[in-house]
Amino acid sequence: MIPLKLRLKNFLSYGEPTQELDFTTFSIACLSGKNGHGKSALLDSIIWAIWGQARKTDTSSRSNEEFVKLGSYEMSVEFEFLLEENHYRVIRTFFKGKSRPHLLSFQVFDENAGEFHTLDKPSITETQTQINETLKIDFETFINSSFILQGRANEFTSKKPSERKEILSKILNLERFAVLEKLAKEDKKKAQQEIDFLQRKVSELESQIAKKESFQAELLLENEKLAQLDKILKSLNSEIRQTEKNQESFETIKKQQKSLLEHLQTVKNERKNLLLRLQNLEQKLNENLKILSHKTEIEANFSRFGTFQKREKELAETFAKISFLEKELAETKQKILNEKAKIENKKIGLETEKSSLEKQLQNLQELVSKRLKIKEGFEKLAELEAKIKLWQQKKDSQQKLLLKKQEIFSTIENQKKELDAEIGNLENQKQKNTEKLAEQEFLKQKLVELNQDLQKKQQFEKNFQEVKEKGQTLKERSQKFLPEEIERLESEIFDFEEKNKLFHTGKNACPVCQSELSHEKTKQVENHYSAEIGLRKTRAQNLKNELESVKNELLKAKSTFTELEKTLKNFVNLETKIGETQAKLEELEKVKIELSELETKILEKKKIVLNKKFAEEERKNYALLSEEITKIAYDEETHKKIITDFQALEHFKIEFSKLNEALLLQEKISAELPKLSQKILELEQVLEQRDFAKEEIVSYKKLETEKKEFFYDAEEHKKIKNELENLKNASANFENLKNAVKREAELEEERTKTQTELVSKNLQSEKFEKDFEEVNKVFKNSEDFSERLKEAKQTFEVSSKEKSQKLTELGGLKEKLKQIEIAEQEFAGIEKQKKFFSEEVMISDEVAKMFGKNGIPALIIENEVVEIEQEANEILSRLTNGTTTLAFKSQVENAKGEFKETLEILISDTSGTRNYELFSGGEAFRIDFALRVALSKVLAQRSGTKLQTLVIDEGFGTQDEEGIENLIEAINEVKFDFEKILIVTHLDRLKDVFPVRIEVEKFADRGSVFKILSE
Repeated sequence: MIPLKLRLKNFLSYGEPTQELDFTTFSIACLSGKNGHGKSALLDSIIWAIWGQARKTDTSSRSNEEFVKLGSYEMSVEFEFLLEENHYRVIRTFFKGKSRPHLLSFQVFDENAGEFHTLDKPSITETQTQINETLKIDFETFINSSFILQGRANEFTSKKPSERKEILSKILNLERFAVLEKLAKEDKKKAQQEIDFLQRKVSELESQIAKKESFQAELLLENEKLAQLDKILKSLNSEIRQTEKNQESFETIKKQQKSLLEHLQTVKNERKNLLLRLQNLEQKLNENLKILSHKTEIEANFSRFGTFQKREKELAETFAKISFLEKELAETKQKILNEKAKIENKKIGLETEKSSLEKQLQNLQELVSKRLKIKEGFEKLAELEAKIKLWQQKKDSQQKLLLKKQEIFSTIENQKKELDAEIGNLENQKQKNTEKLAEQEFLKQKLVELNQDLQKKQQFEKNFQEVKEKGQTLKERSQKFLPEEIERLESEIFDFEEKNKLFHTGKNACPVCQSELSHEKTKQVENHYSAEIGLRKTRAQNLKNELESVKNELLKAKSTFTELEKTLKNFVNLETKIGETQAKLEELEKVKIELSELETKILEKKKIVLNKKFAEEERKNYALLSEEITKIAYDEETHKKIITDFQALEHFKIEFSKLNEALLLQEKISAELPKLSQKILELEQVLEQRDFAKEEIVSYKKLETEKKEFFYDAEEHKKIKNELENLKNASANFENLKNAVKREAELEEERTKTQTELVSKNLQSEKFEKDFEEVNKVFKNSEDFSERLKEAKQTFEVSSKEKSQKLTELGGLKEKLKQIEIAEQEFAGIEKQKKFFSEEVMISDEVAKMFGKNGIPALIIENEVVEIEQEANEILSRLTNGTTTLAFKSQVENAKGEFKETLEILISDTSGTRNYELFSGGEAFRIDFALRVALSKVLAQRSGTKLQTLVIDEGFGTQDEEGIENLIEAINEVKFDFEKILIVTHLDRLKDVFPVRIEVEKFADRGSVFKILSE
């Protein structure tokens, strides 16, 4: 993962607006600033953007709300990075409170479209999983490899040995073996379940087959019972048919009786309804007659209502016109008053302006009276200003010469510093070469030891190959040849036993050709089969014993193979080490020559400094500039005194300007005052003569005249309204009267019609009553067969159910017998299936062990640990001048003598081998740094995960001057292994060591701000 751009807002100490850090402008940089100013916060923002957590404690992650800048309610981080040639972007936003959701977006850049495309999933959890799968690394693994956070450099070394192995497993992407192990165990479990199922099936089949004879006897008995039921059902069927015919005759008469009764009831209901209708008509005729009797009174009231209604309308119209005129009068009067107020306000404004000008004129006259004094002061001020310009010119000339002099002095000093730096570098190189030569004897002894180890390795490799070939032969015999031979013999034994069973059927005939056999011949064949079976059983048992022996021998060979394999791992890269040691010895010979050359160069450089044989031209120019500065004769005290005198008279410049303005203004005001007086007099005449709002005054008088033309009597209007209230029902009563006249003939006609219908219904009712009595007599002499028919049907139904039950039972018995036949066929093949699944259990168990923690993953970790150890020791050698080394121990023996998988770190220095906890802060950091960089380099070399960025957050504070120099050298050594390296520090000593510096500064109002500084 290579960072490209980082944008953050309101994250920890960073506020608004959004700030952007462009990583594309550098490959290695130093992130500097005071403690607490926000250096580590930049790194936290990257981790939070990708994984949604940062600054994790030993037990839990900090809540998102803790990362939001104080006083803010929303934070966001946008991080772009390059991974395997793909350009990705993660945008994470968090809002305080529960009103808005936490947002996460994962995107990839499309080169063709020139824009980002989303890779988001339906939920944040699923999107986070997508990010983890793309990076092929989780939070814990990331901070344990190339991201060395503040206070967490020892994240890997401080872990328990078992936890270290888990971290390595994740880094090396060994989780896939756990998946394969799980699948193998599931296969084993399924095969074992199949065996258990087959065993239960055998027991079930044996129990099922044992019931065959019992089911056959039961089937015969049930067939006899079924025949008896058929006879009973036939007799009941005849009885039911006869009873049904008798019942049909009875039902016909019953239906006639019911129909007549229903008709009779219908006619009675219709007769009753006609009587009610006739009664209702009589009532309506009486009510109609009552209305017609008040005809004269209703018509008189209706006529009076019309007269009053017309008069009320006339009075209402008069009232509305008078109200409108009164409103118009009020509005016109207000307009007249408003116009008068405007003129009065204008007059007051002119009077105020006149008074102000008179007062201003008085003040101007006071200023004009000081005219002579101001003019004298202004002329003296001009003389001083000319002197100041002259002295300023002298000062500027002197300053320019002084700057040139300073530049020349800096050039001389820089050349001296360069010479001093060259001498220092040469002496450092001389010291390093001297130290390297001290290693020569050690390397010679080491080369002798490595050659001895090489001879041992060659012998071990020979033994290893012999054990490997022997193990392969034993494996083929134990897994293929012997099992196949045993299976063949067991198959032949089974065939002979089956043939032998055929001669025990009680028949003296050949079971194959059916020819007659004598007793002696039969006995002879049986003896032959028994002998063949015995021979094969003996052979099979011998092979099984041999198989067990071969397996034991194979286990011993495996143990020897493992021991040899572990021993050979101690000799990994031995030839490379010999070559490297020889190369170092050759290099030291060159160092001797280089050391002599360095001593000569140092002596030459020191002579140049001592005799000042550098920057000679600059020294001449420096002396000339000193002479020119003396000639200018600039006196700073005289210059300051003139400036002081000028400042004391500087107020005359302002007063002179004010005086000129006052003279002009005095003339202007004197001309304006008579004009204002004339305007005020004109306004007073307008008010006195009422020469304003003339149209409104005419309109007001006209409206008053129109109002007088209308007469409105309020008392009369009230009385007419009361009369109309008393006659409010007159219109409704008149309408009812008209309807009553119209309805009188209709009601009489309807009453006559209803009386005729009632007579007809009375005749129908008498006829239906007579017919019902005749049918009722016949019904009483009939017999009801329903109960007898019900009993017969119930008996038939019971017998039918019994027959159905018997048929079901017969079907069940037949099905059971059929299933027994199938079971007999199935029973024969189950043993073979059991054997197949037993082999599956054995194979799956072996595969599960192979993919388990102590199998292939352990071997991979063993191999990778060697690489990590080698890388770490190379870095640690540079950091400690070869005084410290580390080694991994991957297995420990427990009290039972068994080996347990672990990952202990053994650290050795000039004092011997000690625990990590016993090392000082500076020593521990160098060990941690070497291990973490080694982890990152090994991780970058694997195809599963590619981390191409190294971040070191603080840690330099625990180092002495030599330790810091060694760390800087180590970082420069590994910088070509990473695309980006970022070092975080607050030490001034380290700020200028690296080509690019990101300076972080914190302000009270804005929060943290960073800027990129280059050399």
